Amino acid sequence: MASYPSAVKTFTAKNAGDTIQPSHIGDLQDEVSAIEDGLLNGTAPVNSSRITAPSAQITNSTVSSLTAGTLVVSGIATGAAMPSLRAYSTSVTGQSSNSQVAVSFTASAFNVGGLHSTGTNPDRVTIPTGSSGVYWVAGAINLLTLNSAISLHLSKNSSVEISSYDTTPAGAARTVHVVGLMQCNAGDILRLEVQNGAASTVSYGSTSATLGNRLQVQKVW
Repeated sequence: MASYPSAVKTFTAKNAGDTIQPSHIGDLQDEVSAIEDGLLNGTAPVNSSRITAPSAQITNSTVSSLTAGTLVVSGIATGAAMPSLRAYSTSVTGQSSNSQVAVSFTASAFNVGGLHSTGTNPDRVTIPTGSSGVYWVAGAINLLTLNSAISLHLSKNSSVEISSYDTTPAGAARTVHVVGLMQCNAGDILRLEVQNGAASTVSYGSTSATLGNRLQVQKVW
């Protein structure tokens, strides 16, 4: 009967001239069969204290040690946060008739991935290197002028991608929105643009961050 896997078989050393008995061969055969069966069927136990192996990489984490029944992992990576932005302005903009202007955003609530600068080219969002993908983009302005026909555009590299047109002849202080998904590559420039189709200057924005012109950008995949 094999000692493996519960124990290590002890064999008596043989010398020249010794008589080989059938049991000598049988004991060795039993141990070899038990080891092969354990390896083939996944029942062979592993004593990790006897193993020396290089560190294994598991999704950017390092297996630092192995003990019986325990896997010790160090340096677990938390996956890079998706680029995301909420930018806004706290001023009122006056825009002349029959014009299309990109809105500048001079403050931000968060800016993950360096999508935007409030000081340099504050009217643009730039897709970071290595962050190509599909982005959810939403823009809004707080329209202060009465009875104004306004179009909002989400543009990519100066070409309009998504538009929203407000024809509601309502009172002042109404919000106009535009939202959609955009396929973007690294280096692409996104803007929120206001098109004034009225015959006079329109005003929009607010000194309040919650009511001012705003833009939200979030990579979704």
